[in-house]
Order: sequence, then C-alpha cells, then structure tokens
Amino acid sequence: MLRTSILMAIAATMLVGLGCSRVRSTAPMGTAPVALVPEEWDGTWHSPGTGGFISVKVRDAARGELEVASVGSEEHDKFVLQTLAVYVRQSGDWTFFSVAARDLA
Repeated sequence: MLRTSILMAIAATMLVGLGCSRVRSTAPMGTAPVALVPEEWDGTWHSPGTGGFISVKVRDAARGELEVASVGSEEHDKFVLQTLAVYVRQSGDWTFFSVAARDLA
C-alpha cells in the first residue's frame, strides 16, 4: 500500500511537474538509502489519479536509486519520453524521494 502511494506521488511529480513549489537540497534528502528489491519495484505502474502510466526500474538497489519513465505529449501532439532518476532515502520513520533539479527542468 505504501509503495503504491509512493509510486502515485512519483507519477504525479512527473505528470504535473512544475505546478507546485519545491523543496531544494544540495543532496538527496534522508540519512540512509533504502535497500530496494527489484522484483517489488520493476514494472509498469498505473497512476489512478492521472490515468497515466509510469515505468520503474531499480538502477542501484543498495543505493536506493530508481529510474522512472513516462510518455507524455507536448505541443503539436508529439510524444515525449520523460525520465527521472529518483533517490529513495530514509531518516528515522520518514521516507524521502528526491529528484535532481536538472531532471525537473
């Protein structure tokens, strides 16, 4: 359930992107990477809130790194592949998902 909520948040970030103010940090937030299990994360996920889909691939399980991709459309109805490197880290009971600012530009 938590993973589904997290993936919906990632999808919303990718699809809505620049509509909200952002918290900025010079490094991924959190004190330790979350060890990811590829069999639990890799695949194509549906985002019910947006009706879209995202593809997720564990890039580095030990470092808590995901690669997330979606296909969107821009002006003139051309498809555009959007990808994000997502860093999953924790601090105490909190889990953080960080994306480099250049990935949101």
